[in-house]
Amino acid sequence: MDLHININAWLDKTPAQIREHIKGLELLPLSELKFLDLLARDLPETKTTPSGENADVDQDDLPDKAMRHGVYVFFDDKGECLFVGKSTAAHFAQTLGWNFAMSPTHKSSFIGKLVKHYFKEEFAEAKGYAEYVRAVGKIGGFGCLLIAANQLNMEAIDKLEKLLIKLLHNPDILNERDKNFKFKGSRLSQNALMNSELVLRELLVIRIPKEAEKAAEKETEQGAKKEVKKVAKKVTKKGAKKVTKKEVKKVAKKVTKKEAG
Repeated sequence: MDLHININAWLDKTPAQIREHIKGLELLPLSELKFLDLLARDLPETKTTPSGENADVDQDDLPDKAMRHGVYVFFDDKGECLFVGKSTAAHFAQTLGWNFAMSPTHKSSFIGKLVKHYFKEEFAEAKGYAEYVRAVGKIGGFGCLLIAANQLNMEAIDKLEKLLIKLLHNPDILNERDKNFKFKGSRLSQNALMNSELVLRELLVIRIPKEAEKAAEKETEQGAKKEVKKVAKKVTKKGAKKVTKKEVKKVAKKVTKKEAG
């Protein structure tokens, strides 16, 4: 059964290829969804060597397996898209938990929209919590798909959500109709997306995440400090009795500007 998709698998695919991929998935039913599935994907199993010792797990791969940010999609029991949402400020476990809040006050949640729109005629006689309990009894065969996109910034995840709403749009979808996907200021219809030869990374205009920018800045600073030490050492060897803090800062400023350029 399919539940998790890593956004990297789609970055070089066109919208038509992404839609085809989604349509070909064997979606995990909500009745089989486990809480741990919302916390991490591809959980590492405990492996042992022939001698009985625990095999090492690649620690570098583990952080990206955390289900933190991305987009989620709910489908009906026929495989048609019902709702697309995003997880940015909160993690998947928090966001999806809210979408199944058993309360009539949460009408914008997924289950709230099901009660208000999808099951409206069927639940005409039920009121309040009774509607929600009846809805739970009917969605066990509905499907769910989680697209992990930890490396994307909030802007790119927002665009991915809108793109999937437009790409998977059908008469029963519960998302608001005004969530249009734009590329370079122009709105793209579902037909235009399906015929587009642009791949996902181009459509989302993916930028360097803030974490990567900070890492680059840190690397530059470290490089500047090393250069300062070299200069200070050279100056001292030439006969200077002492290198003042002001001189060191001056060199650091020059090196940083050089690195940034």
